Amino acid sequence: MAGFELYAPRAANHRRTWTWAVPPLAVVVLIIGQLIAAIPLIVQRVASVMANPAMAHAPVKIDPAPFMFWANAITIGLMLFWVVSFERRPPAAIGLGRGVWKFARGYLIGILLFCAVTSLMYALGGLKVDGPGAWQAPSVAALTPLLLFVGVFIVQGSCEEIVTRGWVLQVVTSRHGLAWGIGINALLFGFLHVFNEKPAPDLYLGVFNIVLYAVFVSLYAIKERSLWGVCGIHAAWNYVQGPGFGLDVSGIKLGVAPLFVALADRPGAAQWLTGGNFGPEASVATTAVMAAGIVWMLARGALEPGESFPVEARPAEN
Repeated sequence: MAGFELYAPRAANHRRTWTWAVPPLAVVVLIIGQLIAAIPLIVQRVASVMANPAMAHAPVKIDPAPFMFWANAITIGLMLFWVVSFERRPPAAIGLGRGVWKFARGYLIGILLFCAVTSLMYALGGLKVDGPGAWQAPSVAALTPLLLFVGVFIVQGSCEEIVTRGWVLQVVTSRHGLAWGIGINALLFGFLHVFNEKPAPDLYLGVFNIVLYAVFVSLYAIKERSLWGVCGIHAAWNYVQGPGFGLDVSGIKLGVAPLFVALADRPGAAQWLTGGNFGPEASVATTAVMAAGIVWMLARGALEPGESFPVEARPAEN
């Protein structure tokens, strides 16, 4: 299926970024987004040190919600700017066409997927209930950050999907076919999480599972011929994992009280079951759920998505 146009037709004036430049450019765009979002924090830090030199040795505290929101929102803007300005293509070309309702369905699937992971971990003795959720004693102070994180993770999850399944998958597939598109975007997605923790067995299994996740959502996007559904899956998966159950999200601690119920590693449980410092994404329960998801998508014919969108021929030169 080399030359397969996945999300939208390609017109004669559309450009495609060179394949060799796609992975490094994706990484650069993500880094620039974070650097721009960090500017206010850097300015604030410098001002604090200038006012009180002793602050130079104080630990840097970052409120994760606003930083995650702005870093990912800026990255989305940069990615869309590249697609529209350099590649001369509309957002529909990277899967952001009609069908926003697919996001809601994907969000529900994301909730069910992560609940399947935690249920399996609990049944195998890897998790325990560590306390009630905020909904059982609701208050403005407790619920406000949890509600804000809904929007934060929609932006964060959508950002990573736009860069990888939206742009990388589509550009590589349009030149080299679905297998190359899936493989390159999945390996890149795994690489983006390599530095979340120090090298350790839980990191290795976590990155492996993240690659499996990338393959699963790639197949989902290919089947739907849209990015909206996988944006919903990603947003829900991260929200339920972190603010929902109070667990680490790819090794990142959010420091908020959980909404549904507080879960924690069961003492004495094996690291390959709990996920260790990386969190549930480094558990064999995630491996099993992602493998089942991939089999499910293949059984539904994800690699037989139908006809390629047409490529408009270039006009003959005089």
